[in-house]
Amino acid sequence: MKNKKVINILNISFVIFATFSALITLLIEPSNGIIKVNALPFGIKNWNLFQSIIIASNVLGILLVAYFITYKNEVIKYITVESTPETVNQSINNIAEEADQFNLAQQEKFKEDIWSLKEKETDALRRSEKILSLLCTKYEFAQAVTYLKEENILRLNVHYAFVITENTHDTIHVGEGIAGQVAKTGQFVYLKEVPAGYMKVLSGLGELSPSNLIIVPLFVNEQTVAIAELASFKEYSDKEIEEIVTSTKVVLEAILS
Repeated sequence: MKNKKVINILNISFVIFATFSALITLLIEPSNGIIKVNALPFGIKNWNLFQSIIIASNVLGILLVAYFITYKNEVIKYITVESTPETVNQSINNIAEEADQFNLAQQEKFKEDIWSLKEKETDALRRSEKILSLLCTKYEFAQAVTYLKEENILRLNVHYAFVITENTHDTIHVGEGIAGQVAKTGQFVYLKEVPAGYMKVLSGLGELSPSNLIIVPLFVNEQTVAIAELASFKEYSDKEIEEIVTSTKVVLEAILS
């Protein structure tokens, strides 16, 4: 049976029918060949009304029997198969597919928002900053930094909530540090324990160190052309990391174009 509601209605109907049958059995008894009514239930004082209820109950019982006879194979199949491991797994797969479809729709909307911003904002720097801000807002990043590759050097580009100090290095050599290694290997990195002092987020409460760091490279013609460092105080699942990597590459492409 495709619709579970039908089974629920069937179950409720059986309960109603059984209840009325029990009431009739308790309230009506034969006496010397004559049906004797002990009392009318629920404060009913009208005998005709009670008769109508009895008739309706009988009709309901007949309809239920007819329904079961007509769809008995389907009902039995539903009752016996509904909770098997196969159907449970199928339900889980259906939920997963719906979640994937929802995520794809969200990804498409994110891309549309980026390209819409590109069309509206004419200033290149402000446009890139706003695009990066969209990414940080979507995934709750506390800080983000992008670098563009020039020959063997990564040069600091647009950033989000990043404070430049006298100790800040605006260039990183490919292969140097974590970001340099990502640029060299072309493989993204997700760190759940950020090295002490690697990144600092300034707030009204002082300096805070993010606990999670994601570094994503952008490859063009088998060469790294840009990377993004994304810092957060929250931990991400494997599925979320996969989505973040995809979205970050879209952002880097938009910044470069």
